Amino acid sequence: SIYPEGPLDNNIFSIENFNNDLWVTFGEYSLYYNPHPLKYKGISNYNSNWNNIVYDSLPSNSVNLNSISIDPFNNNHIFISSFHGGLLEIIDSEIVNLLDNTNSPLESIEISDPDYTSVRISDTEFDDSGVLWILNSRVDNPLKSFNSNSGQWRSYDFTEIIPDGLNDELGFSDIEIGQLGNKWIGGLRSGLIGFNENSGSPLLKNIDDWEQANLPSPYVRSLAVDNNNHLWIGTVEGLRVLYNTTNFFESNVITQPIVILEDGIPKELLEQQFISDIEVDG
Repeated sequence: SIYPEGPLDNNIFSIENFNNDLWVTFGEYSLYYNPHPLKYKGISNYNSNWNNIVYDSLPSNSVNLNSISIDPFNNNHIFISSFHGGLLEIIDSEIVNLLDNTNSPLESIEISDPDYTSVRISDTEFDDSGVLWILNSRVDNPLKSFNSNSGQWRSYDFTEIIPDGLNDELGFSDIEIGQLGNKWIGGLRSGLIGFNENSGSPLLKNIDDWEQANLPSPYVRSLAVDNNNHLWIGTVEGLRVLYNTTNFFESNVITQPIVILEDGIPKELLEQQFISDIEVDG
């Protein structure tokens, strides 16, 4: 058979582009963050032509490949999350490491079967200092940071808002970093989570309800910080904007819908819609 050049598969889970260098993964996990059945797919990269890294050339357990983060200080340095196996590190298109619970502070879920290991990494994001922030599902310290230059790891405890990491929250969709170093995280059950390491006295808070915060659903799928430091929140049942991000930790904040006119009648933009991704241009 003869095939045209292209990615490994037509069913794409995630894409990331930097300086005309496109990386593609094929996932996946379910809507409710179940990694099974495991998906054994490689990675595709496009830079004037396609370069496919097949699964058999990856470290074993590099399954369910999802989020892609490109180092802003070295575009040849890539991290790709595995929602079962940990975190793949790639330098100059070569796989250099699979970080997991055996060689890093990344954690496996702990269930009654002692032989079952599942290091569930979803979204990752670099900050302005080149530190990678990592979402590690179903553990008590689900937020990690990794400085690949110094090798320093940090783990952050969320039991103040998610008392039982294994059972109270099944997964996290998205992490975005805003002004003042605020980390914004979307949860399945815990709504919008705000975190700031705050020089060793961490600030941690979540909003997840309709009555006080005006969120249409506690299941947040996508986040974006715009150029005015407003936070756009995509849930499975509609869109909200948090205008007052600066005082998130100090005051009771209320998210707002976007209201548009349709045939002269005010309507909520994307009311009851599943918002899978939000991007800011410019």
